[in-house]
Amino acid sequence: MSIAVPIGNRQRVAQSEQILFGLVVLIAALVLLPGWLFGSKWLTQVYPGGAVMVPSTALCFILAAATQALRDVSGSRMENIRRLFAAIVAVISFADLAIAVIGAAPGVDALYAEQFTGTGSRTPSMSPATAICFLLAIAPAILPTIGRAHTAAEASATGGILIVGVTLTCYVIKPAALEGVFVFAAMAFHTAVLFLLLFTGILLRSPESTWIHLIADKTPQATRTRRLFFIVILAPLLIGFVAVKSTDAGWFEPDFRAAFFSVMLMAIGGGAVLANARAQEMSEARLRQTIAELETVSADRATLLREVYHRVKNNLQQIDALLWTEARKHRGSPAVQISFEAMSGRIQAVGLVHRLLLQRANLSNIHLGEFLMDLSANINEANGLSSRSISLTMTAADEEITLSTATTIGLLINEIVTNSIRHAFPRATGGNIAVTYGPGSGDSLHRVLVVKDDGAGFDLAGESDRRRRGTGTFLIRSLVGQLGAEITMESHHGTTVTIRIPQSVLKEMR
Repeated sequence: MSIAVPIGNRQRVAQSEQILFGLVVLIAALVLLPGWLFGSKWLTQVYPGGAVMVPSTALCFILAAATQALRDVSGSRMENIRRLFAAIVAVISFADLAIAVIGAAPGVDALYAEQFTGTGSRTPSMSPATAICFLLAIAPAILPTIGRAHTAAEASATGGILIVGVTLTCYVIKPAALEGVFVFAAMAFHTAVLFLLLFTGILLRSPESTWIHLIADKTPQATRTRRLFFIVILAPLLIGFVAVKSTDAGWFEPDFRAAFFSVMLMAIGGGAVLANARAQEMSEARLRQTIAELETVSADRATLLREVYHRVKNNLQQIDALLWTEARKHRGSPAVQISFEAMSGRIQAVGLVHRLLLQRANLSNIHLGEFLMDLSANINEANGLSSRSISLTMTAADEEITLSTATTIGLLINEIVTNSIRHAFPRATGGNIAVTYGPGSGDSLHRVLVVKDDGAGFDLAGESDRRRRGTGTFLIRSLVGQLGAEITMESHHGTTVTIRIPQSVLKEMR
């Protein structure tokens, strides 16, 4: 069972670990620095017979660790202090590296203290590898002003870990091997350990942006990665240690040791690749099984939805038929018959949505243009517009809308157009009704529905209470309220009804 940790919490935990690593390095360097003042060899030379940590190295550790530990402290003054610390580390490291390369002196420390002068590979000084690691460690302090800062910080920290890994491996297998290599000769054991903590803290700065999350997460994939990671790291180290000790004991020849070590590395690498391939194969098999199950569930859901839509459509048709049957009984009462016809139109508008959904492979959305075309045909047939010489046109943006949106928009258009037919053209005279729906002009936050006719118009101020309180008007205002929309009505050479619908509301209706 895996535990999902929210990214925000994981980020805070990782940054706390980064600060902790920085503080550990800072405290360790503060403890080691007085070793030269008091002549304490067990502080300056932790590994017996190994290199020593010189004062310039301890000072650079203090400044670099302070830069890392104070990374999240806000304020321009603190930012300037961090940059100053990083600049001092860069100057000392670069100077030590340059002096060592040109051979002017054993190192920066030898310029002001006699105990750091002398000859030979064991002269106390900052090694070139140490100087390079310091330059890599303070690089993230100036990277936030440069693009792709996380990638550059990850690269510098990874490079530093590889350099430190070479040193620590030699200390574990055969410390004397470092003496013959100019770059690594003077890197102390505890220097390498502190660098390892420092670079790990840099990687933990943004764990989601570096490879550290591949082994630090609590997912099954990360668990497998951790197992392979430690095998790949520890197994070659153990084999190398055994091979070196066996050669020193006279069991192996140096050439045979190289061949043995190469074969073992190939075996470990090949085993890791095969183990990863097997885990990947199992993951893909589970993924295929999950996809197949989801496809089955989706097909069952589609079948169920089609059955529901079909039954709803049939039930609405039956209700519509009952209404028309009742309407015929009241032919002598025009007001009652008009009410029945209005209810029938509303039911047909809702039924049309379900009929169109049944015709599509996608049971969630319908095409807006197709919907309005069929809605226009229904209104035309129900009100006999052709015989009354009334033209009804509907245009809309080329888009798809959801079931709930289509139902609401369909009811609105049906109600407004029906009102327009009854009140704008009371004497069955010819005229035009135009319906448009789409994005607002220069307004990407709203969809705008406009219903315009060139009929008789009306006096909004003198509109009768009966009309304002009618069922149609009540339904229109109720639907507009559900959409959180704004409705405006104008009467000039006809009537124009404009409804502005927020896009945010339409998205919530999906």
